[in-house]
Amino acid sequence: MNNKFKLIIFILSTINLFSALGQITPQGQNGKLVANAAVQVEQKIGKRFTSITTVAYSRRSQLNNTNVLQTLGFTGLLQDFSYRINKKWSVSQGQFYGRFGFDDPQHPTYLNEARLYPRLSYKTEWKGIALTFQFRTDFRFFYPPPGQTWNNPFEFRNRLLGRASIPIDKSKKVFFVVITELFALTDKDYKSVENGSGHYYYTPYKFHEDRTSFFVRYKFNENLFGDVGVLNQIWRVADGKLTINHQFSIDLVIVNPFSM
Repeated sequence: MNNKFKLIIFILSTINLFSALGQITPQGQNGKLVANAAVQVEQKIGKRFTSITTVAYSRRSQLNNTNVLQTLGFTGLLQDFSYRINKKWSVSQGQFYGRFGFDDPQHPTYLNEARLYPRLSYKTEWKGIALTFQFRTDFRFFYPPPGQTWNNPFEFRNRLLGRASIPIDKSKKVFFVVITELFALTDKDYKSVENGSGHYYYTPYKFHEDRTSFFVRYKFNENLFGDVGVLNQIWRVADGKLTINHQFSIDLVIVNPFSM
């Protein structure tokens, strides 16, 4: 199977089944171009609880090329449980376990990650535009493969997200969606000394990246939506400079598949 055929197959596979509450934000990855595939099932449990389960996979290029099939981006499982306090406020608790692939000398072959992330959400409307604001905290734990080392076993990260859904037509079947998310974090790092010993310390807490997405959404009915869009990720690399990558998505949104 040649690389062109593989690319066609992978692009066709980047159809995501996920929550109508908003687009899946792809995991931060170090490639210049990223292709993501995800399957997400959202199901209401009673009047106030919602379960959201996501299985995801991606391939990516390196920062200096555009071969999107070059290496594993990540593969992972996410589970969220959300509780709606009232029409505007909700809280949720999420868990994530995944594997990120690397092929550079600064990283091990891959890193496994376990993550906990509580989240607070607020929804409102302004002149027909649906607005959502979220504050989320990530507790990230990293584990290298056996026999390899990694000096950053833990990361504490805060995320602030804003989302606007703007109806384009009078029937409110077509929407333009803008999402932007800011990240600030601190890492647990290892500092070695001349005698071979060392100690762990926390890096300064500071801004790390921005992810901004643009989508066009079409509403087929109350339970089915379709999205086409792009996510642009700007983040700090090891030397402190900012770099950017682009992640493309074609999304199919299914809501409450077990009660349709």
